[in-house]
Amino acid sequence: PIFNRQSRCAARQKRGKFGTLQRQRVGVMGIILDQPKYTVIDPAPGFVATFGNLSLSEVGIIVGSTIGSAAYGCLAGKGIRGMAGPSAGMAGVIGLLGGMGIAYQNSAGRLMGLKPNANEVAKYSPYKRPFIE
Repeated sequence: PIFNRQSRCAARQKRGKFGTLQRQRVGVMGIILDQPKYTVIDPAPGFVATFGNLSLSEVGIIVGSTIGSAAYGCLAGKGIRGMAGPSAGMAGVIGLLGGMGIAYQNSAGRLMGLKPNANEVAKYSPYKRPFIE
């Protein structure tokens, strides 16, 4: 189902740091306009649920992007004396964050029913769903 802004956004008022009244948006996430093509397991998975649902191939994406980026950074910094280690470390961190972003997006897509999720449907049958209610 498509949710409009009013049903997804709850606003509350709270006193700010200096006593001023401020409005806060509570529970606001990006609005997905695509209809799920597969069974929805969790319509709005959280951080723990999404990373708890990572498959082995997604862990491989994280590890591979980290190692590949670190190797590239080492080669890129090799020409300057003393820069191979720091550039490899920085490139490794960038690769780790990129790999985690791709893996998170794939895992959340499967939980929300936007990607094929036959394994998750079998794993989280209606009696075993830890993410809902």
